[in-house]
Parts: sequence; structure tokens; C-alpha cells
Amino acid sequence: MAATLRLKRPPDLLVHVAGVWPSEKVLTVDGLEQAFVVNHLAPFLLNHLLEAHLTSAARVVQVSAGLAVKGRIDLTRTPTGEDFSALRTYATTKLCNLALTARWAERLTPRNVTYNAIHPGVIRTGLGDRSDPVGWLLRLIKRGWKSPTEGARGVLRLATDEALGGGDRWLVQRVASRAAALDRRRRRAG
Repeated sequence: MAATLRLKRPPDLLVHVAGVWPSEKVLTVDGLEQAFVVNHLAPFLLNHLLEAHLTSAARVVQVSAGLAVKGRIDLTRTPTGEDFSALRTYATTKLCNLALTARWAERLTPRNVTYNAIHPGVIRTGLGDRSDPVGWLLRLIKRGWKSPTEGARGVLRLATDEALGGGDRWLVQRVASRAAALDRRRRRAG
């Protein structure tokens, strides 16, 4: 994908919104856990491959999740799914994204590229759907959640509103810092 984008004009907007929330551990042919690859490594790699090609004043938006605060990053176990949990793995991949958001922002700022992350709210999508009783309950609960159109509004605003430049990064840093602090407390306690 990065090679295809490089052949056209340089991108001025990159929104990382793809994600999976598996109910069971699935490994790639490389032995890496699927959600970690799709939710974290793919956007990281795409950022890396496109970094030099982003236009000045480009914007990068990482769509995250409020569940990131439930994540626990273990760099020896998370990539291979040794710590897989149907709920926690998704949260951990989103925490991985937030943990690098401030770093990407710092790295891209000299080129006048804005890098932010956003939690669009709880959205009524097929993400996390299951065919068991928990899945049935989740589908029922999802009826009261925001529609994808409603959820996209904040993402689109962050992606296009020039008034929301780099000054809003502190929100992401606060969430990432809070999640990291919670993770440290959990490790000490348990």
C-alpha cells in the first residue's frame, strides 16, 4: 500500500481507522498475533514508510479507543499473543498506539506534520461481534451506541480543522500517560 501511495502525489492526510477485535488468538504466518499486527504494527509501518513523503502541513490521525486504559503492554508477550485475552488484547493494541503518539508527533513536528489520536466514542459497528451469548448481549447493547456517521464527525474534524493543530496533542499524551501509570500500578500490585 505504501508503495502505491508513493507513486501518486504525496499524501496530506493519513487516517488510521482499520482495526480488528478477535474473540480468539489468531497468529499470522510470521507468528505474530493478528490484532497486534492489524491494530498497531500496520499503522506504525505505514507511518514509517510514508514519513518522508508526507507533505508539509500534512495531518495524521490515529483512531484509538477509550478501552486503551484497560491495556497492558508486555513487549515480550503481546506481539506473539502469549498474553491474549478477547478483551484486553484489543485494549492493549490501542494503548500501544497511544504510547507512540507523542513520539510520532515530536518526530513529525519539524516537518510541520500534525499527528494526533482520537477516541471517537463507543460506535455501533461490527467490531468485536461474536456468535456466543456475550455477542448477542453486545449486539443488543450496541443499539444505543453512536452510529458510524456520528463517530466519524470527531475524526473528520481532527483530520481537517486547522484550528486543531499540534496544540491538542496534550489530550492524547494525558490519556497515554494515565494508561501507562495504571499499567505500572497493576504490575506492582500483581
